[in-house]
Amino acid sequence: MYKIIAAFMISSTLFMGCTGCTARSEKVSDQIQDPLIESRDAARKADLASVRTALAEYYAAYGAYPLAASYEDLSRFLVPNYIRVFPSDPGDGAYEYNGSESSYTLSATLEEDGSTYTVSSR
Repeated sequence: MYKIIAAFMISSTLFMGCTGCTARSEKVSDQIQDPLIESRDAARKADLASVRTALAEYYAAYGAYPLAASYEDLSRFLVPNYIRVFPSDPGDGAYEYNGSESSYTLSATLEEDGSTYTVSSR
């Protein structure tokens, strides 16, 4: 009978000790995710900066920005002469390009707050 009581006490203690496990694991998950989100957002900003540099070099060579239909299409104008590896969003998002011969806008949606990060020729 003592074995049954002891087993019950141990299992009760383990169960009661784990009632907050979900909350703790969510908090740990958030602590792990925050640096990952910050890292991906920093990569997005760096990606757009490198494409901006490539576009500036393209403009210096041709006197106009490329008339690309989309961000993905932009790669055919810039790779390999102005940028070696054309960046893509490090998460599930996508970069956007809107341009004319005289100006452009590059944008990415940031994970941390859902805001749009934009770089442009102006």
